[in-house]
Amino acid sequence: MENINDRSARHLLIETPYAMQVITLLRDAIVQLNRDVRVIRGGYFPDDRNSWMAQQFFKTIKEAFIQGSVLILYQMDNILDSLLEVLNRRYLKVGVVYYTKIAFGIHTETCRINPNLR
Repeated sequence: MENINDRSARHLLIETPYAMQVITLLRDAIVQLNRDVRVIRGGYFPDDRNSWMAQQFFKTIKEAFIQGSVLILYQMDNILDSLLEVLNRRYLKVGVVYYTKIAFGIHTETCRINPNLR
């Protein structure tokens, strides 16, 4: 769990058939560290993958960016490409504020990001 508080640590990607159990364990451990944790669950139904739903997910994700939450994304493989800048920790620092880019289709948006995001 040292990774959660280490600003220089890479983001964690877990591929497992036991996702719900792993999410529960991670969430409980992160809460013990007094960190805000957000679990965002996508889906594989057609309505879970449309552009309106993706925009709603991005809104919640951007809120977590600003707050520096620990963000757990589940069944969100359809938007992972949009978060490459974040996942690869490509941040732009302007003064004391950090920014990153997210892409949605042909659109790219610069977002403020808290470096404590995990």
